[in-house]
Amino acid sequence: MLVQENAELATPRRVDASRLLRFDALLTSFETALAIVAIALEAISMSAWVLLKALATPALHADYFGNVLNFFQQASSLTLLGGLRGTATRFTLLLALVGGSLATARGKHVVVDVVARLVHGRLRTTFVVLGFAASAAVSLAAGFGFFDHIAIQDFGADADAPASEKMRKVLHELGEDAFIVRTQLLLDAKSAPHVLLRAEPYAEWLHGDEWNAFLDERGFAERYGREATSALRIPADESRAPLISIPGRGEPRGELINAANLVYPVGLFLIGFRFLFRSLLVVMGLVGAEPDEEDEPGKRAPTVSVGV
Repeated sequence: MLVQENAELATPRRVDASRLLRFDALLTSFETALAIVAIALEAISMSAWVLLKALATPALHADYFGNVLNFFQQASSLTLLGGLRGTATRFTLLLALVGGSLATARGKHVVVDVVARLVHGRLRTTFVVLGFAASAAVSLAAGFGFFDHIAIQDFGADADAPASEKMRKVLHELGEDAFIVRTQLLLDAKSAPHVLLRAEPYAEWLHGDEWNAFLDERGFAERYGREATSALRIPADESRAPLISIPGRGEPRGELINAANLVYPVGLFLIGFRFLFRSLLVVMGLVGAEPDEEDEPGKRAPTVSVGV
């Protein structure tokens, strides 16, 4: 009986590998969709910038297109990212890092694998997995370095503070950025009919009474204090550009550039995770050591046995 019980305990458990493969497929699908969106938005922003620049040259209706271009560049949500051109640049960086993660997921990353190509069989797999692990370590270390620099340089974190404190500082500033974005998007919605449909000068349609009411509706006094908010008010007969202003900081032009810089550490962390996850799939025999080897018939196994 004791021998039978020990034999049962020694029997390998069947691990359902389909969960790992489903997770890999879901992550790949998400990254693919993100890459498609980034490509589309990059193309739209660059095309709009070039088209509006061309239409704003001296010609018929140039004033209209010049006004629209200036609105996008100077007094819209795009202003927070540096205008149409700056927005396209940020999407280009996002696309590059997402593409790197997708390439890693398929084993198509650029690696120095001269030694691995000189060996075969299990030894080759060992070298490949070690290469993945080393690449993951480099990616994760670089991601942490980027985050540390961005937290200090862009978000004002204390250089000597622990990582957890720097993270809290960044999250706090991102919360403020979220408020700015939400508020500016509401102003964009108010601006669109005036600028795009009625061709009103973008810096003249927002009068003092509507701007002051907007400050009250959006809770500026509750967030920044009544005294600080009062400094933002303007006389009812004056007008201003439809770009929000923050007490003590002014108009937040380029405000989201710091937040957009976080794409570097986040992308590197994701690539590092992909290297580690790919290593796990190779070790478990769910994918091959060669790029795209898992797409060949019979290369993927539905389950794998591991001893416990």
